Amino acid sequence: MNNVDSNQKVKAALDRMVDVYRKKPSAAFSTLSLTGEVGDGLTCRISDGTHSVVADSHQTMGGDGAGPSPGFYVRAGIAGCVAIGIKMLAARAGHDFRRVRVRVENDFDDRATFGFGENTAAPIETRVSIEVDCDLDEGELEEFVEDVLEHDTFYLALRDAQTVRTRIESLAAGEA
Repeated sequence: MNNVDSNQKVKAALDRMVDVYRKKPSAAFSTLSLTGEVGDGLTCRISDGTHSVVADSHQTMGGDGAGPSPGFYVRAGIAGCVAIGIKMLAARAGHDFRRVRVRVENDFDDRATFGFGENTAAPIETRVSIEVDCDLDEGELEEFVEDVLEHDTFYLALRDAQTVRTRIESLAAGEA
């Protein structure tokens, strides 16, 4: 399938979704979840029931290096969501975006993970760099991408404060 055919397929699918959401707004509300579980060691098996991945810490941190770190998946989620969002909405708008490349960089003070230093364990700064191969001029591209980012789920989750609720419960020995 070439880029034009692919873009037409994406546009048709998105137009159908928008039509459904306009007719039935309640269809747009969803809750997504997954579960991560660590048993012996630091290897975490993460599943949403359909897909599964493994996260682990590097051996210098006591892990086995059996998979990327959890932070990899956070950055991957942002990069993937932004790249797909830009490409998806470009197709819907009728623009030919041949390639979208997103790089996500985080700066940390790793001492904070261990409870010392003057910073929190949250990233000190996150940079998102976006490169697009398309026919729009630089001004049009910047305006388009800025508009897409204002509607991009995980870019906004990174950028904007949100309510985060935590529930903690103890499992009796042997329960799991």
